[in-house]
Amino acid sequence: MELASPQGNLVSLSICGYEFPGTTGSGERDWDANWLIIEGAVKSGDQEWTFRHPCLTTWEARELSDWLRAIADGSRQPAPVDPENGSGGLLSFTEPNIAFAYQGNTSEAATLRVYLSLEALPASMTGTDNFEYFVELVLTREDLAIAADTWDDELRAFPVRA
Repeated sequence: MELASPQGNLVSLSICGYEFPGTTGSGERDWDANWLIIEGAVKSGDQEWTFRHPCLTTWEARELSDWLRAIADGSRQPAPVDPENGSGGLLSFTEPNIAFAYQGNTSEAATLRVYLSLEALPASMTGTDNFEYFVELVLTREDLAIAADTWDDELRAFPVRA
């Protein structure tokens, strides 16, 4: 899935596989069986980097898809993150490597922030607090719908293992 802003910022995420491919699952929410290795490529200003880390579960990855689709179809309203008042509208996950916020919109586009922490940061930013660093993206609703569809296509190969 690629989220690319006309201003040049980019966050690309792909699923590389299950963290523990040989695990079959032993219950409704078997965490070990459902961790996904996510590979990311990021471009922000003059910085570019990649990361690879097990930072989403199968159900969290589906939550991301639903969230993007709700912004694309207009059923989700902006919930800007206010750094002084906590996370607010932050879509965050068990592992804090990536998180998302829907900052605002116009009739043509939505402004998102993708927050990067820990293993998802560039090497030069080691030690930054969680959710301190973000890449801002301005995306059309069509771009968001395409990203959600692309993410869903990838997720089909990685069902929840119970």
